[in-house]
Amino acid sequence: MFGHAHQPPADLLRRTYYTPEELADLLDLSPYFIRSEARQGRLKAVIVEHRVVYVRRDDVLDWLHRTAR
Repeated sequence: MFGHAHQPPADLLRRTYYTPEELADLLDLSPYFIRSEARQGRLKAVIVEHRVVYVRRDDVLDWLHRTAR
């Protein structure tokens, strides 16, 4: 739907929130996987009408910590 420009990782790391596409770029994962994790409740995200809008950095860090175990 909306295109997005790839941002340098250093710029992305300074963000306080991420779109699924930005997070996927940063973590070298697919946006589909990020949206799936959010929809299934494993990754806390803001979801509006079934659309994953954004994920807060603190929630990303918590998700990474839990999945690294």
